[in-house]
Amino acid sequence: MLKLFTQLIKLALILIIPFFFACSGNDAASTDNVVLIVNNFKMTKDEFQTECASEMEYNDIYKTSEKGIQDLLDCIIKKELLIQEAKRIGIDNDDKFIAAIEKYWEATLIKLLIERKNKEIQNTAMVSDKEIKKRYEAHKLKNKALPPLNMIEEEIAAEILERKKTKTLENWIDALHKKANIETDDKFFTE
Repeated sequence: MLKLFTQLIKLALILIIPFFFACSGNDAASTDNVVLIVNNFKMTKDEFQTECASEMEYNDIYKTSEKGIQDLLDCIIKKELLIQEAKRIGIDNDDKFIAAIEKYWEATLIKLLIERKNKEIQNTAMVSDKEIKKRYEAHKLKNKALPPLNMIEEEIAAEILERKKTKTLENWIDALHKKANIETDDKFFTE
């Protein structure tokens, strides 16, 4: 019976994957379309397609071929079984697990904040021809064999832009620091 169920899922997945990129995913009825059950865990067609797209983005092993879909399905099943077992024995309540999740959450939150701020800075940062010429002349004083400006202009502009972005980001972090109410126990940190 399980083998038949697995084959039906496999067939259904093979049939739906080609339509994956054409579907908008906004169909309310599609969220009720369960394609995988592992004990009390249920995965809908939309959830599988999202997982499939995510995995294909980071790992080209999972192609939209029959074998690729089956490999991804097997991977999802194994992952879910391991998650369920970890929960069953209480690892999800373990202090080490919670601390690891907090660190990951903090690191991810900071990473996303910095990425968002970098995009904002990227959209406003500009490099003028005057700045490029000035930087070129400074490099030329140190290196007489420097190629002509027109050959390295883009490289110099990129260097200036990166420095501006870094400085703007540092200034932004400094401003956050200045606005914050920070207190420390100096005796603790100096003893």
